Amino acid sequence: MWVVAWLVMGKEGPLVQTVEMAAADPRVPYLQLLTSRTSSAAAAAAFGAYWALSLGLTWFTSFIIEGLGFSQKDAG
Repeated sequence: MWVVAWLVMGKEGPLVQTVEMAAADPRVPYLQLLTSRTSSAAAAAAFGAYWALSLGLTWFTSFIIEGLGFSQKDAG
């Protein structure tokens, strides 16, 4: 249903940038871009996801084998 709604209601913007559009589009400084709430939230989310992934990949199997007493075969 989402694809159908997108195809019916969605449209693409202009693919060619005119001189007027380029003049009206101000440049954003990198410091403002990198310190925005969106960039900060994306960095925090990526940190959390990679932290959880690395924790699971490194310690979870060891915990199952040594902490819970499963065999290597069962842990795999």
